[in-house]
Amino acid sequence: MVGSNHFPGRAGIEFQASQTEARLAELPEGREGMTAVLRAAAAAARADDLPVFAWFLADGWRVRHLDALHAAQCGGTHVRSLGDPAEVVLPTLKVKKGRSRVSCTATQGSR
Repeated sequence: MVGSNHFPGRAGIEFQASQTEARLAELPEGREGMTAVLRAAAAAARADDLPVFAWFLADGWRVRHLDALHAAQCGGTHVRSLGDPAEVVLPTLKVKKGRSRVSCTATQGSR
């Protein structure tokens, strides 16, 4: 991961793409295939209702963990678990300048 932003209505994560991923993502069917894999992984994480928790670093930064899947410094608010959103939508990923960009939107659940 090389960057992220998580604002209402606009959230995303950027990854450094390997040369193979970048070439594959240049093709529409490659982007759709990679996006399908991401959608399935996101659906599985939501179905497993994985916990979201935080640790604080010595310098005061807060690191948010999505169970063992992902961790990043973040100062915003978060759900208690990945099952909290009612729906998560992942549009087709984009590759630009050697980086894979994955955006998402989520709707609030009833919990």
